[in-house]
Amino acid sequence: MYLTAFINDKSVKIITDNPDKDSVVKMLAEMAIQNPALSGLSQNEIHRNFREREELSSTGIGHGIAIPHFRTNKVTQFVVGLISAPGGIEYDAIDNQPVQLLIFIIAPKEARNEHIQLLSHVSKALSYPKKREELFAITDEKELANRFRKVFQDEGGTAKPLKFNQFSVVIQDEEVVEEILEIFADVPGANITVLEAENLSRYLYAMPLFASFWTENTKQFNRLLLAWVDHRRSNELLRKLNLIIDKLKNKTGVLVIMQDIAYLSGKIEL
Repeated sequence: MYLTAFINDKSVKIITDNPDKDSVVKMLAEMAIQNPALSGLSQNEIHRNFREREELSSTGIGHGIAIPHFRTNKVTQFVVGLISAPGGIEYDAIDNQPVQLLIFIIAPKEARNEHIQLLSHVSKALSYPKKREELFAITDEKELANRFRKVFQDEGGTAKPLKFNQFSVVIQDEEVVEEILEIFADVPGANITVLEAENLSRYLYAMPLFASFWTENTKQFNRLLLAWVDHRRSNELLRKLNLIIDKLKNKTGVLVIMQDIAYLSGKIEL
């Protein structure tokens, strides 16, 4: 699932004025309705869905980026577009800074996993200041569309993977949980689950021989992340995970195991 598969030049707009948030949300609907994939929706319905999502919480994720999005049972494929506003728009972003680039995503109701992965992919790709600044500086819509495609280019092709790896990641350092989750959430097609766990000390305390080493109130953070991913993604995942481990004191607090999977069928919800 790749962003560039659902965007065309008509879905890209550069605005030179500084409209308010309500006006921009209306503009999103005006742009989106031009896509034939949205023939089952009216412009008013699209506008209402975008507005209701913003009322839930702002999709301005900070650093000049907003990702307005919603799911509906009236579409069968993703629709993506973007608006560039070099002058900035007051959009109630989480960092209270103006938004300069809006990427909108309309997704099929049943495609929740793919929707989450697209959102994570956009957020991750635009976390790099250089990429953001390059997009912010473009003043030609065709050039913006081409550069956008390059940023989110298809890295892995569309062939169905034949081999999978299982990652088992034990996390005892609460400060790195979010970073590790983002790494896996950004992997297209991954199946991921997180389980709460207990350190061995929780059970050893109940044994008289070891009781003096811990107190009854001793409780440590412990999570087990299990992920099943296309094996072609594994080396990059290992590289990113090892960067996290290398920053830990004595490399303690995260344990990573990777295994080959002989058989995998079905999928799970994120």
